Amino acid sequence: MRAPQLGGTHGIALGPGHEVHAQVAGDEEVDVVERLAEYLHLIRTGQRAEWDRRLLDPIPTVSWKGDVVLLSPELADTQAPEYDSFRAGNILEQPLAEILRGAHRLHCVRDFLIGSDRCRAECEFFGFCR
Repeated sequence: MRAPQLGGTHGIALGPGHEVHAQVAGDEEVDVVERLAEYLHLIRTGQRAEWDRRLLDPIPTVSWKGDVVLLSPELADTQAPEYDSFRAGNILEQPLAEILRGAHRLHCVRDFLIGSDRCRAECEFFGFCR
């Protein structure tokens, strides 16, 4: 299953203190099956640290108005005043790389990180799902 990435690969590195570092690279496609195979290979060969260094994809999604949401395409055009409707920025007003660099300031991202920490502590499958 291949999913094209808009404008290249976009990643967020989430460190122990939830530092956020955006990376924008060249155009490429993400292959979920290849990702799973790579994960299994690294885990089985004792290279978990290599897997853990990988950037997380914030799944930037651009709505028809140019609004950018992160974490899930389903959040595009969703009304949630407590999260500013999940809006990270607008692609018509600022570059995507700049929007990603500010991701750590979003309330929805902070809440996601809190939930992610809980999953890390409690779920045996966190290593892959992260």
